[in-house]
Amino acid sequence: MVRRISLATLAAVAFGFTGAVLADPSTLSVHPKAPMVAAVDDMAPAIVVYLDVYCGAPPVDAKVTVAVRQGDVESSGPVTYVPDAGTRQTIGVTLPGAWQQGQAVAFATMLCGALPEAFETGAFINITPP
Repeated sequence: MVRRISLATLAAVAFGFTGAVLADPSTLSVHPKAPMVAAVDDMAPAIVVYLDVYCGAPPVDAKVTVAVRQGDVESSGPVTYVPDAGTRQTIGVTLPGAWQQGQAVAFATMLCGALPEAFETGAFINITPP
């Protein structure tokens, strides 16, 4: 008689011997709405792209970059530093540009310490009025 071993049981046994299970992996996600903000310092109007960031334990500093494209308009933000990203945080990255209400596409990357940990590509966002 052949006994079946579930994949979950097999994984638990394998990782139990190696101790290689990550307790809480790094995460990065783009919020689906990006509100427009008024022009600041004689710059074009901008949008704020909100991100949920988490580097996991132990706490380290994170660096996040964001780029957005809407038709022919595209913009990428400066590198945003997130101190102590060992806790889940929501941050906003401001991107200037000739944005219009409607759908756009975002790309975000996150480095935890010096290592690339997470990225999100092709995230659809909706640019909303202020």
